[in-house]
Amino acid sequence: MKRLPALGLAVFALAAAAVPTQSIAADRQAPVASAPTRLAQSTSPYSPPPEEAMGKSFETFALDSGATLEVGLLGPQAGLKAAIGATLRRIVADLNSRPTVTEATVDESGGSAAFFFSASRKGAAVSGLALAQVRDAGQASAVIILDDPSRFAEDLPSALRQARDLLDPDHPKGGAVKPAEPLTPRAFPDGTGEISLPADWTLDSAATGQVHAHGPTSEIVVWNFSLYGVVPNSQGARYASPVLRPVVMPYPADAVVAWQTVLPERARQLALPYIPTISVSEASRSNVGASHFAQIVGEADFPGANVNPGDVRGTYIAFVQTTPPDLIGQWNMYFSFAFVPKSRFADAAETTAAVFASVRINFAAVQQQADAIRKIFQERFEAMIANLKEQDAERAARTQAALAQDRAAQEEMHKRTVAICNEVLDRTTIEDATTGRHGTIESWFADALIKADPRYRRVPPHELIAGIDY
Repeated sequence: MKRLPALGLAVFALAAAAVPTQSIAADRQAPVASAPTRLAQSTSPYSPPPEEAMGKSFETFALDSGATLEVGLLGPQAGLKAAIGATLRRIVADLNSRPTVTEATVDESGGSAAFFFSASRKGAAVSGLALAQVRDAGQASAVIILDDPSRFAEDLPSALRQARDLLDPDHPKGGAVKPAEPLTPRAFPDGTGEISLPADWTLDSAATGQVHAHGPTSEIVVWNFSLYGVVPNSQGARYASPVLRPVVMPYPADAVVAWQTVLPERARQLALPYIPTISVSEASRSNVGASHFAQIVGEADFPGANVNPGDVRGTYIAFVQTTPPDLIGQWNMYFSFAFVPKSRFADAAETTAAVFASVRINFAAVQQQADAIRKIFQERFEAMIANLKEQDAERAARTQAALAQDRAAQEEMHKRTVAICNEVLDRTTIEDATTGRHGTIESWFADALIKADPRYRRVPPHELIAGIDY
């Protein structure tokens, strides 16, 4: 993974209420990623604006790392699209070059947008992140971060923290937020991934590209977990696995609704001693085909997952995907989230965000594992089919043998019946030994032939021939 949802993680870690919280993922490490929107196509042409059009309250800061941070007001804007355009024009004016927007997310309902871009500054390559937000009465603000591409991901959290302090004067500054603790990489036992943890964190489970870990003060990191549900009264509900215990409820297509309802409903159906409550403060939605995605920030309590009973309520960032019901009514919710108790936010948020961002999934190993599992199931299925065919053949052979035996018994009874009829009618079936031909004649004549010529003999009942003797 080249870049995790850096913006969303940084905002989560820094509680930057005044900075947009949409996330941009360079590749799909989480089960949800916002669909890129090419802002450059909707805000061209690029032309440096007059100073008053960009607002006069921008401030530029040179960070110790070498990154450049610009924070300021764009002035009244007609809407989010206009604010995006003003932000891009500001970038053009700063760099005197045309930026290439690589990935972006727009939340029109929240009046915010964020986009990564690449450009050049005095002939040198530069990477950047821009955030634009429209507040009440059309007032717009922007944050622009520029840095060397080799340091961009590393410097981004610090730059966002300074932007937060400038845009939200009431937020605790500087040292109020404890830096992230040193992390040590931990490989998944099955080779499908890696996560980096502080020394006092516990790795609860790590396999098949999924991981669950918790910190000493009830911090939680969950990656790529899934729950499957079934539509009530569907075939999937009638034949649901008693081991997996799916959630029986209508499919919540909206990923935000699913995040808020599926976990509590599952807890109720399993009669768990706790029911989580999940609130949403900000959400960004997108759709890909029939699947629904969301990045969500809010508060929740997970009492069953907390180490310390008092650390129930906390702040989270979650990435959620829902997939629609199949032919038998089964649907899925995939989710990843990081959670920090409110009482521990200043001390643990940076560390939790760093743990969340450290997850690396070996998709090749996951695919190999899936292929191996699929092969095992295919071999079992083929063996089951072969066994069923063999059993069918054995049953067919037994059936044919039983039918043959029954036919033979019936034929024997028929022959005995014919013999009794011949006796009652005073008739006898004889055979010419030289030709093998049979004939049924009156008994007195048969006695005379047999006595006069040894070629003839009486045919016993079991030697009677169907179609000739009866």
